[in-house]
Amino acid sequence: MIVRWTSRAIKDLKKTTREDRKKIESAIDEFADEGTGDIRHLVDSNPPRYRLRVGTWRVIFIHGDATADRQIDILRVLPRDKAYR
Repeated sequence: MIVRWTSRAIKDLKKTTREDRKKIESAIDEFADEGTGDIRHLVDSNPPRYRLRVGTWRVIFIHGDATADRQIDILRVLPRDKAYR
């Protein structure tokens, strides 16, 4: 599966510690390769958005349909307290 990062998500990721960054990137790679992780659909979002929980961090993304070009667009990487505002 292809993982694409928005410029905003890259800026968010740069604000994390090196240790958190490794955990986040590892969790995204694991989801892209194996489809595993703590994933939830975010209610009332159009297009449908999802979140991946990585400790206290939340990765907000759009997941491509199985019939589409199988990609993940990472929109934001935020701490839990700011992710759902």
